[in-house]
Amino acid sequence: MKVNVTACLAGVFLLMTAEMSVAAEVIDLSHQPLSFLQTLQPETVVKELSKKVDFNRTTHTRVYQTYAGYPVWGSDAIFHANAELKMNDMNGIFYRGLKQDLANTPHYVFTAAQATKALKAAVQHTRQRVSEKFTTTDEQTKLVVYVDHLKQAHWAFEVKFKTSRIKGLPAIPITLIDAVTLEVYEYWNDLKTTSSELVDGGGVGGNGRIGRVIYDGLRNNRPVLNITRDPVRKLCFLKNEMVIIKDQRTGRVPTFKCAKRSTAHNNVYWNSKDDAANGAFSPMNDALYSDQVVLDMYVKWLGVPMLVRNGKPWRVTFRVHDQDEKQNAYYNEGEMVFGEGDDESYPIVAPGVVAHEMSHGFTEQQSGLKYRGQSGGINESFSDMADKAVEYFMYGENNWDIDPELLKEGGHMLRYMDEPTKDCRPTNEPGVSCSISHVSDYNSDTNVHFSSGIFNKAFVLMAKKWNTRQAFEVMAQANMYYWTPSATFAHAACGVIKAARDYRYDEKVVRDAMKVVGVSTKTCK
Repeated sequence: MKVNVTACLAGVFLLMTAEMSVAAEVIDLSHQPLSFLQTLQPETVVKELSKKVDFNRTTHTRVYQTYAGYPVWGSDAIFHANAELKMNDMNGIFYRGLKQDLANTPHYVFTAAQATKALKAAVQHTRQRVSEKFTTTDEQTKLVVYVDHLKQAHWAFEVKFKTSRIKGLPAIPITLIDAVTLEVYEYWNDLKTTSSELVDGGGVGGNGRIGRVIYDGLRNNRPVLNITRDPVRKLCFLKNEMVIIKDQRTGRVPTFKCAKRSTAHNNVYWNSKDDAANGAFSPMNDALYSDQVVLDMYVKWLGVPMLVRNGKPWRVTFRVHDQDEKQNAYYNEGEMVFGEGDDESYPIVAPGVVAHEMSHGFTEQQSGLKYRGQSGGINESFSDMADKAVEYFMYGENNWDIDPELLKEGGHMLRYMDEPTKDCRPTNEPGVSCSISHVSDYNSDTNVHFSSGIFNKAFVLMAKKWNTRQAFEVMAQANMYYWTPSATFAHAACGVIKAARDYRYDEKVVRDAMKVVGVSTKTCK
């Protein structure tokens, strides 16, 4: 029986059947025919989020489930349709049987006063967790239906706000809190990191580990830097159409005098200002180059802009020379902040770092993988994959260590993708204080940076059978068209298999890699 998906998405009210011992039933849509949608009751409506067509001319429609007009948290699905390939299926999670739990809800749950109480409770919960004072901005509360681990449905508020710096970093806490009792169900930090003309610029870069590099496009040197020039004032700025560099110490865009082009450096406008810091020759030049190469990789390999805003490529801001969080870099809604480094590391401005942090933004705009639990481990892993992908894009080869070019002598490697548990020193326990590489070591409390090892190792195994580009293409395709926000390791693996088919790559490579890390693909269609 064929179902008109468009009619379903338009919000046609359909009937639900449900005489169940447990009120809420989790439905894995990958094992359901489209006719399943006809079992949804009047209170439940399927709403469309987005629709995209990939290179195979397959239409992928992202949808979510609502109950009585409110989103059902974690109910995310994708419909796939291609007449030529005779493909018409779906994947994701929906819930059935919600009414029994939600029928006798107090009226005050739906009031602005209760939303305000939930916001105050969420802020207080965060203060107790971090044991620091902070201010908040951009407070948001959204009433949702939340199904707990016992398959009981509750009305809950999803509370989100931004904080001032906590332990050197801002935060974006998200709290799922019961709308009646104000009990906290889930909590995580969602921080991820006019008269002018565009001209070719140049300068030095690099650090004590990789040596001094030159950006001027000449043989054996790195490409030119894309910068902006004011021809009237004869002043150049470290910014272009895709990125604005700012010095975190001053808050300003770096400038240099540029009356003439440099004949010694391929006729570019040469930046001779001293930007040396902590063993690096010019972190701001390096950051500008890193952005260029990462964005170029996404366009050339995947055919899409990395980040978009209002349907157009998004120009981001890079803040360099951060003194507060020296050994870190992070992406946050169109801004990246780069630490200055410390005794163990040079300034954190390498292309791999930019690829990693900005790929959190890509994931946020594509699959929306939530940054906790198994989906959080996959989210973190995809960014590690992007780190290695940009290295392969630049050099045609890569290693499997995360950002070794930033390490000073005596520094410790951040992560190892080929065998994640190598970061476990003798006293560390996998999953508690270092990485894991098999599902058997995972539990719900495992930090996402440690659980990323599962998909990291699978990615390496795929890349060794194919190559790093092919493995990244498949993972990115899954991110764009098959992963849903609350995807588990198993659900995400099925998406990777479908993505491999899209590229006509051998899906056995995916299945074999997932088997090594303990992710079963037996139920994948």
